[in-house]
Amino acid sequence: MEFKKGDRVFHMGLSLTGIFMEYAWNSDEEAIVKFDNADNPDDCRHISVNQLQKCPSNEEIGKRIARYNNG
Repeated sequence: MEFKKGDRVFHMGLSLTGIFMEYAWNSDEEAIVKFDNADNPDDCRHISVNQLQKCPSNEEIGKRIARYNNG
């Protein structure tokens, strides 16, 4: 899966959500993600991309709800 800067992501191993910042300089298999953390707002981590899952955008969620409501 290809990620772009600013994508909302979920880390399956850590069970944390965050914002994809960029791929690591040496590999597309690792990335920098800024996680949502109230204790440390600058919680950026260097993690493995294979543990990331892209979160749906608000528009995608709205479309799913509309499809569900229309039967």
